[in-house]
Formats: sequence, structure tokens, C-alpha cells
Amino acid sequence: MHLNHFLDKILISFFIGEIRDTETAETVLSIAESGHLVFSTLHTSSASETISRFLSFFPSNIQESIANRLASILLGIQSQMLVKMSNKESRIGVFEIMLNSTAIKNNIMISHKLMQQSNHQQHLE
Repeated sequence: MHLNHFLDKILISFFIGEIRDTETAETVLSIAESGHLVFSTLHTSSASETISRFLSFFPSNIQESIANRLASILLGIQSQMLVKMSNKESRIGVFEIMLNSTAIKNNIMISHKLMQQSNHQQHLE
């Protein structure tokens, strides 16, 4: 069943397993913009990489509008990974929590430009 089917239902929150494509990313944005709380996953190693990965699902010509939409609705990002402890036998969870603030919103809105500059420089090399 398509996720948009649930938009007209009275629900408080959604959990979308993993965002793997543009359609799912767009649906997540639309659900959040309609006032619902959305939890989802992306396989990334940091909060900033999560933003970049999310924006990369969309064509470069609309990334600015997507970044603006994301900046206006995002509450936060939690990243986590397991790292080996000094005894090299055990692992421990390491967590990064990024809460959206005015500075974060501004960085999200310009991040697509930085991605485009980076991609352009890679093509020149």
C-alpha cells in the first residue's frame, strides 16, 4: 500500500523503515509538512552525512527547495555507530544528536550549494 494513502488518516506519528529512493524521501517530507511526526532511517555515519544523503535523492535543480523544506520541518537527527573499545574485544555505542536550530537550518539551506560545488570540482579534476 502506498504511503500517501495514510495521509488522510488521523495519525500522530509514522515510522518509515529506511529512505532508499526519491519517492520515499518526498513522501516523508509531505507527511512531516502535514504536521505528523516522522521517524526514519538512512545508512550514514553522521548527522551532516544524513542531510547530504537525503538531498542527494533529488535532482540538483530542485535540491534548494528540498533543502528549504527539510530545514523548516526537521526536529533532529540521531546518528549512531559501534566502535571497538581499547581492549579490542568489546564494542560500545557512540551517538551523535543534532537538534535543529537557526544555525542548523541555515546550514541545511546552503548545504545543497556546497554539494554542487564539490561535485563540480570533482568533475574538473
